[in-house]
Amino acid sequence: MKAIPVVAIVLGLLMLVASALWGHLFPPTRSWTDEKSERLAELGSETNRLKFALVEAQNSPSMHAGKNPGEIKLEYDAARAEYDELHAEFESARDSPETVSGVLRWTSIVLIGVGTLWFYASGNQS
Repeated sequence: MKAIPVVAIVLGLLMLVASALWGHLFPPTRSWTDEKSERLAELGSETNRLKFALVEAQNSPSMHAGKNPGEIKLEYDAARAEYDELHAEFESARDSPETVSGVLRWTSIVLIGVGTLWFYASGNQS
């Protein structure tokens, strides 16, 4: 019966070490590449340019100058949708190691605590 709390403590210690190393073993760069980063920057610039062009077209409509606001709005919406999707992927890649590491850390703390309490509680009953 004393083996279970010892196993819990050892497993908790292993998980604590794994939580400390998780960010190094599985860095965000494994799913987020330089190409994606460049595309995100391009889309950010493009959406800003299109937003300003849309505001300008709406404020001073002219039949002979440039695209109409409807066309610009369609381009902006498409670029913004791609930007939002890529940005969400970036945030997921950035936060994923930290989230897993936190879960491992708190689970290990609980295991170590429960194992320690169980070990001392079972030792006092003998």
